[in-house]
Amino acid sequence: MKVAVTGATGHIGLNIINALHQKGFDVLANNRDANKLATMQLPEIEWVHGNVLDPVFLEKAFKDVDVVVNLAAQISIDGDPKGDVMRINIQGPANVAEACLKNKVKRLIHFSSIHAYKYTATDPVVNEQSDRADETCFKYDQSKIGGERAVFKAVEQGLEVVTLNPTAVLGPFNYWSSFTGQMLKDLYLGRIPALTRSAFDWVDARDLAEATISAITKGRSGENYILSGEGVDLRTIASWVHEFGGKKPPLVTVGYGLAGFGIPFLSLYSKLTGTQPLYTRESLEVLKNYNGNISNAKARKELGFNPRAVKQTVKDSIDWYKKHGMI
Repeated sequence: MKVAVTGATGHIGLNIINALHQKGFDVLANNRDANKLATMQLPEIEWVHGNVLDPVFLEKAFKDVDVVVNLAAQISIDGDPKGDVMRINIQGPANVAEACLKNKVKRLIHFSSIHAYKYTATDPVVNEQSDRADETCFKYDQSKIGGERAVFKAVEQGLEVVTLNPTAVLGPFNYWSSFTGQMLKDLYLGRIPALTRSAFDWVDARDLAEATISAITKGRSGENYILSGEGVDLRTIASWVHEFGGKKPPLVTVGYGLAGFGIPFLSLYSKLTGTQPLYTRESLEVLKNYNGNISNAKARKELGFNPRAVKQTVKDSIDWYKKHGMI
């Protein structure tokens, strides 16, 4: 079976192509930056250079492909000032679905996000029946639900579509330091002066890869599957990082109000240094709305999803960063 993976050089993508390769699939991996390939340890698979915003490229790339895994996306914790988030996360999936239909691809596994759901800290449970993101939500949230709707339109035209909604992702093969990966590195190196009183649900990228492979044969077309892991507060994460060789956790814990005062200074520092801000008003709101009851029951039942303990994920992440000289 031939599987094409868009956004394959990202954190989740690298875990998926490695898992697919190990299980004997014929893998076609898409990248937008050929220079990245030279700096990573990658399986011996076929690579193709192109952009999901290019329908001609996609139609050519998906020829003789059985399944497409769509991961290409723009992540943001600071709105959408240039319009790239909405464009890539909505038009990109629409183009991918159209190319699948033209090539008679049997199944599309589309990666969305828990951010496609609208929930608060007080909701009794967050599951696939929960309210969806709307125009009152952040642009990133709007883009993720928009992408889902774009690919689900293809179901009516005969394409099998399964959508996966992971929570915050940790784990190895994180060459380009996602927001969460950068957090682990900053904690290890003692770069974070204070923590907020917050928690989130964390899931291992390797478990997402296993769920993806299961979704190829077990997922029901037209359905969403929330892939949550384990809810853990930031101070516990920091203590684990210290246990695995990092600096001591910051002594100071601040509330959201006080943390908000630092946003303008962090924004300025980010622009001057060309680095990601430690946090934004948007990311603080996400943490404030953390719900400890994000259910993965449907994925467990139908996909055999069985996420590992977050402490093990943190240890494996730190070990991987050490091995590759990144901390």
